[in-house]
Amino acid sequence: MVHFTLRFGFLFVFAAFSVVQSIQAQDSVRESLELSGSPVKALAASPDAVVILAASESPIGLHYTTSFGGDWKTAAGGDYSAGSVQQVALTFDAAFIIVNNQILRSDLPFDDEEWEPNWESDDNLPQQISFIQAVDSFLIYSSANSIHVYDTETNDEVDSFSAADSFQISRFGIGDSFILLGSTNGDGDYLSVAFDPGTGSLGNTSTDLSGATGIPDGLAYGSFFVNPTNGDIYQGTRDSSGENFVDLVYKSTDEGATYSATTLSTLPNAMCFTGNIVVAGARYSKDSGANFSELFRGQEQLDGGRFEDKACLIDPSNGENAYLTTNEGVDVTSNLKTNDSTPSWTPGTSGLTGTLVYTVSQSPVTEGQAVLGTSSGVAFTANFTGDEVSWVYPICPGNDCVGGANVQMDPSEAGVIYYGSGNIRKGTVSTDGDDISVTFENWASKPSDTVNYSVFGTFEALPNFLVAGYVRTEGQIDGGLYFYDKEDPENPVSSDDLDGKPIAAFLPLSSDLMFAGVGVSSEEDEELRGLYRSSDGGSTWTKETDTDLPDLLLVEAFAYDEDSDFLYFATSGEGGVPTVLRLANALNSGTDWEAPDEAIDTDESGAPSDITVDPDDGFVYVSIGNKIYRSTDNARTFELYFTGLSGEETSALESTEESDSQTQSLRARGGSRYRLVQASSAGIFALGDSVETTCSLGLNSECKGSAEKNSTCSLNVKLKNASSKVGVQGTYRLQKRKNQKKPWKNVGKERTTSSKGKGKIKVRAKKSAQYRVVFSTPGCVTTNKRLKVSK
Repeated sequence: MVHFTLRFGFLFVFAAFSVVQSIQAQDSVRESLELSGSPVKALAASPDAVVILAASESPIGLHYTTSFGGDWKTAAGGDYSAGSVQQVALTFDAAFIIVNNQILRSDLPFDDEEWEPNWESDDNLPQQISFIQAVDSFLIYSSANSIHVYDTETNDEVDSFSAADSFQISRFGIGDSFILLGSTNGDGDYLSVAFDPGTGSLGNTSTDLSGATGIPDGLAYGSFFVNPTNGDIYQGTRDSSGENFVDLVYKSTDEGATYSATTLSTLPNAMCFTGNIVVAGARYSKDSGANFSELFRGQEQLDGGRFEDKACLIDPSNGENAYLTTNEGVDVTSNLKTNDSTPSWTPGTSGLTGTLVYTVSQSPVTEGQAVLGTSSGVAFTANFTGDEVSWVYPICPGNDCVGGANVQMDPSEAGVIYYGSGNIRKGTVSTDGDDISVTFENWASKPSDTVNYSVFGTFEALPNFLVAGYVRTEGQIDGGLYFYDKEDPENPVSSDDLDGKPIAAFLPLSSDLMFAGVGVSSEEDEELRGLYRSSDGGSTWTKETDTDLPDLLLVEAFAYDEDSDFLYFATSGEGGVPTVLRLANALNSGTDWEAPDEAIDTDESGAPSDITVDPDDGFVYVSIGNKIYRSTDNARTFELYFTGLSGEETSALESTEESDSQTQSLRARGGSRYRLVQASSAGIFALGDSVETTCSLGLNSECKGSAEKNSTCSLNVKLKNASSKVGVQGTYRLQKRKNQKKPWKNVGKERTTSSKGKGKIKVRAKKSAQYRVVFSTPGCVTTNKRLKVSK
């Protein structure tokens, strides 16, 4: 069986906020392959730092932790398909988020219990809100031309202030005794309103700060930040009078009356303050912004990853702990104030999931080696088929952490990786005991600076070549297909027949027979669309003209079943309807392409993102949007196999071969092996068929009937295959409630039964309660077990 993922130009949609939607599947189970990290865009903490919340650009959405540097957990519960989280604010007992200008509220968890936010709108709050911040128990929000202070404990509005109708508030900053309001026109129109953080009261009048002293005339005003501890204002400006834009940040220490220039050249997207400490993006000041120095990540991170100017958060309880966003998530420090020069940072991504994964490539030479191309760089593992997959991540070849879509393992040489972002780099894997490192060097140049990779692949059928397809994006659309000889990579070979054509997909069945898809979705031109075949190793190409092929054909991806000699390709089809076509006897001069007997029954429109074939049974899988469809009859008919998160986009599918050495992590927890590896905008996952299971929960003999107060009891968990009665491995959580009138609450961390389907949980018998176990993979819920505690 052969499968290659060779199209990366999919649309990644941040449109749906589904923090909390469980993954739905029709005949399948899915498990994360534990790539820690997510593109965090907002951070917030409760005033006592009991709960920290991170909002991500991933469809997974929201994560929380109960300690700085602690493990993150997904904030489960609810379903929001209206849009991604725009802002986050936390008071002592409530969390607030804005989604599509709608404000939603949820109670915070108590102690260390599992949190399932009960997001709902607050009838006391308007739904068209542009900006929010929290101060202790007060939520301050702006709507149109007014600002409001809302007491989240009494659910009453404390005070409000309205500016003129023409002054539409774009954002505000809270100082030590005032709130600075900025208008939407960007011309330096500001109002200052008195504010008492203790009572939440606002002044009745405002001070007009337009045309501030100290900022030269003619500069465009950008965003601003206000230091809540001392009222310092940081104002971003831009001079666009010359050939190039010149940005500069000005600072006011007198509530906006006068300004002076700072050493910051640009205003960051995030600033955080505590005492004299100022964190401005990846810059740091210990003297209230008089001087700034660069922040650097830990030594182990120097060759991979960088700080990102998205969000920061300082522990409001001590000012020492802090988070700062990086390209793969967040770093954490515990010495923000008490350091010799600058804080020391360590990765803070444990449990944070949702990295956009473009592609996955497994080594045909060394079992277990695989690389991922992600939006935050390259990830490498040497135990992809192990019980627990561990990643070396992020790897940023040439300090490039964003071009990870094009990465491939060498098909014939162990431990060699090719990376294409601009010029092509060659990576070499080195091991020293348990330590793994990957180093890259320049390997080949791309033909022109005006081309972008659309295909980037290595193939067992072409062990001595790397093949790259290009689309030229500047001016007239064109492209080409190039073969890079490993012995002479600086002189790639191309064919005149495909020169000038945008390459969308490529697959060699042998060193002679090859297929290529041509086209871009934005150009419905017959000359720039079609399916091409070469029978002489890529020297010449002819266009396929079978009458069953759709007009304006755009091939999205290929897959080949070498056992049956079927070649498949996925296409958006006529009228944008996704479909899969099949060629029988592909390696033996087959010419008759066949469409499915029935159209794929999908509510998704547009292009499929990938297609693959199961190497054991020949089942065909195709991904469209957040859904995966399966055919068990060689692409004659398809049925829905899996539905992901709302807003999730599958970018690549990789089939897995079953082998004696393949371990539990690539097998369904119900006892059937995982069939697929899925790369998506929510991370990297393994999928497999679900099976019927039975599960049970029991008490140890000493605690049956009743248990002495404060004694230790054991809850015994069992999971079995319903038909074979054999124990199987599964993932579960313990839940607890006081009685039938109370809701179930998660207790402790997620757990996994042994390979024989057994687990044990020890609990302290404090008060009588009901317990149950909920298995997420595979789905199963035990009957309730009551633990009675004697007085």
